[in-house]
Amino acid sequence: MNERETASTTSAAVHAASEAADAANVAANTAVHAAANVAANTAVHAAANVAANAGTNNGEREGCKGCSASVHVDQQQLDRILASLNARPEQCVDEATYMQRLSICQTCPSLAYDTTCMHCGCLVAVRALLKNQACPYPGQARWS
Repeated sequence: MNERETASTTSAAVHAASEAADAANVAANTAVHAAANVAANTAVHAAANVAANAGTNNGEREGCKGCSASVHVDQQQLDRILASLNARPEQCVDEATYMQRLSICQTCPSLAYDTTCMHCGCLVAVRALLKNQACPYPGQARWS
């Protein structure tokens, strides 16, 4: 093999290695983002389910199957959940869309405790913030 062929082969090998490294980076980033989305969605749904699946009766807790938290979510708890979601802006809608969605939820007859959707059990402030969510109102979503 002459010097020119060696240089060409080396260049091709470097290019192939570079493409392989790029593909590995894309795969790694995709896996990281997928894991982050699953973790975020799991935390959001768990918080919403805990809040929605337990109630109170004259100040005493009425837990459902395995739930022990009150259905009433205070502003501090809600702020903590929203702050964790706002740390992932790529998953959140812009402020104007968020406020519009919340306004619609606040007028919905299916809003319970000023925080919880009676159709899906979610915290409306959380659901309204997420890009990949829509209103679960039966028949026709009130927002998307």
